[in-house]
Amino acid sequence: MFKIVSNYQNITRDIQAVQQHECHEAFSRVMDEHIDQVRRVVYRIVLNAYDTDDIVQETFIKAFHKIDSFKGAAKFSSWLCRIAYNEAYLSLRKKDNKLSDRIKIY
Repeated sequence: MFKIVSNYQNITRDIQAVQQHECHEAFSRVMDEHIDQVRRVVYRIVLNAYDTDDIVQETFIKAFHKIDSFKGAAKFSSWLCRIAYNEAYLSLRKKDNKLSDRIKIY
């Protein structure tokens, strides 16, 4: 039990460090802590390992740039998984539009 609380406190400290632009390594630690969860969320939506990797990368890039918008009202993992969810569905919409364009040509 203590380890979970301690880990939560470390992640919280890392998030605060990133928000204050103090430490980019802190974001790497946050990413390591959440990457499996984000990957599961994305894969369940796109069902493709290659697309999953790209979307996970986009998710963490977006999260890094938008970290100041994280206010702590929800868990960080919830905020991050919501970004992943949105990125995954955005990717599907883009693919659908490309497919629709190809169908219209023929």
